[in-house]
Amino acid sequence: MKPLTGLVVLLVMLFGLAACGGGAAPAAPPKSR
Repeated sequence: MKPLTGLVVLLVMLFGLAACGGGAAPAAPPKSR
């Protein structure tokens, strides 16, 4: 796997979190609350 792929995946994940406005919270423990 190329390092670029990892970067793209990270960017996509970050974009998803930002777009969902934290809608992906269920995937991780509710630390914001």
